Amino acid sequence: WKIEHGQEDSVLTGFAPLDQSFGGFNVGHLTILAARTSKGKTAFATNIAINAACAGNQVAFFSLEQPADEMWLRAVGRVALVDFFAVRHRGYRDGEKERIAKAREQLESVPLEILYRPGLRPRDLRIECRRLGREAGGLKLVIVDYFNLMRGDRREKERWREMQEAILALKQIAGELAVPILLLSQLNRENDERQPPSLSTLRDTGATEEHASNVLMLWQPPRSAENSAILGEEEEIQVILAKQRNGPAGMKVPMRFAKKYGAFSAA
Repeated sequence: WKIEHGQEDSVLTGFAPLDQSFGGFNVGHLTILAARTSKGKTAFATNIAINAACAGNQVAFFSLEQPADEMWLRAVGRVALVDFFAVRHRGYRDGEKERIAKAREQLESVPLEILYRPGLRPRDLRIECRRLGREAGGLKLVIVDYFNLMRGDRREKERWREMQEAILALKQIAGELAVPILLLSQLNRENDERQPPSLSTLRDTGATEEHASNVLMLWQPPRSAENSAILGEEEEIQVILAKQRNGPAGMKVPMRFAKKYGAFSAA
């Protein structure tokens, strides 16, 4: 009935070509978003968080690496299309100050919580999500940035075993709290950047892809002179649907990434 009437319980990414192929984040599903270091996974997750919150979904974004004020700056820069690094060095130009003020106002009005939680463990996440759910009247999407900085609920001598238990606990939390979880993860450094990544390149544990409902991967194809001229300051990035429970795997969705703003857009 829900599918027939277009009311399937899912939170969309906000990027139409990707949503047509992927279908969004479903209740109880654990989705992995993986990329190599500094390839845009935090920026992409921030874009998704903003899109979902602007659509009226209560979003909790747990950052294990960057303090909340830095993450808010990233979000404001994305909405305002302002390069804060440049602003710090040369001051405001061309209405940037006004755009920033408008972006702050917009983000303060949407249901988005950003929390800095270094050393986060699954049991901490469960407690926090329960609290936020009570205060906000229910969570619609939880984002954790990122898995490789998490600790397991129990210390293990072998890192892979600790992370295997952590991924199982996260999957349980998604089901128990009836909320989709988007979990960011790094790819092995040994992965050849010239080739699209595969499930085998996920770091720390094979259980990551085994227990995830979906695995999305970001890959930047080698730039040609022709593409560089067409895209200018934007970069071409593909979202690879390496695994998805409710659809075909292996699809590649082209996106564009304006790195200085942290802004993704459909190609």
